Amino acid sequence: GYMTILGTLLGWTCLIGLFVIMTSIPIMGKMTGKMFGMNRLMVKYTDERVKTVNEALQGILCVKMYTWEDSFAKQVDKSRQEELVSLRKIAYYRAFFRAYMSALPIFAAAATFLVYVYATDEGISASILFSSIVAFEMLRFPLMFLPMVIAQYAQCKVSLKRVAVFLGYGEVNEAGYTRNPDKKGEVKIENATVYWSDPNT
Repeated sequence: GYMTILGTLLGWTCLIGLFVIMTSIPIMGKMTGKMFGMNRLMVKYTDERVKTVNEALQGILCVKMYTWEDSFAKQVDKSRQEELVSLRKIAYYRAFFRAYMSALPIFAAAATFLVYVYATDEGISASILFSSIVAFEMLRFPLMFLPMVIAQYAQCKVSLKRVAVFLGYGEVNEAGYTRNPDKKGEVKIENATVYWSDPNT
């Protein structure tokens, strides 16, 4: 809609502004990939921190008995500091992305006006100038919301992938073990393969 208004006001020179906006698409793709990678890295450190806290709470008696509080606190703090580093980088990327998208209509308007003045050999009237500035300003709002949408998309993609991994875990094989309530006195495991998480996912 706004490009139609600009086309009516400025003619073919509005395509210069459109070209400037279109050239930002590769930059947006690059930034989206960076944010996706940072989110995946941050989730890894978050998992380590939550896992350590859960283990400490579940074995709180042993932790207090053997005075392991400092050891667990150091592990939690280490994971949290690495998580904060990733969060800080993500915040920098978001801030740059938002500032870039906010300034993009200004650059597009300046390029369009320069081409309009020098390529058409026509003076630009105040009515056309201010109407075009308002139209370019209206383009800022969808471009400002675009970084937030892309950031949420990156977070949702990471979350959906983690949920898919969880739902893809294999079922417990009940045929692999037997239980006899009449026997007592020991727990025996023979020819067993034990792992913390499913290696096939």
